[in-house]
Amino acid sequence: SEAFLICNSKQAKKIIHAKELAQQGIKVVAAFDPSPNLEPYEIDAIKVLSADRIDSLSDRMHIQFMIIATEKEQAQHAANIAANAGAKAIINMSGVELVFPDGIAGINTNGIEKLEEDIAKIQALMASNTR
Repeated sequence: SEAFLICNSKQAKKIIHAKELAQQGIKVVAAFDPSPNLEPYEIDAIKVLSADRIDSLSDRMHIQFMIIATEKEQAQHAANIAANAGAKAIINMSGVELVFPDGIAGINTNGIEKLEEDIAKIQALMASNTR
């Protein structure tokens, strides 16, 4: 399964290469930065685009799983961006508690150490939301 990463934190590179994602069959295919006036850049061959591009790519690629790793001040805005882009599941790694809209399976976590456990939780939440 593929995921989008909404990031601007130092954790982004660690998340892209996290063995826990690969072990769960999840690959980050694009990243988005909510910072204003962003010039696109790359993190190890993953393009990091302006967050305003997420809607069009999400529609085209049908990505429903998103990971947030922004600074705390931008995290709720990033969650709103993900929800508007059609996210069905969000793992928030920004270190602040977020409120997730109805219909979105969301988990707040503080670090990559529990990522494998968090992915299992999110998959269970998604399964229960489709019943």
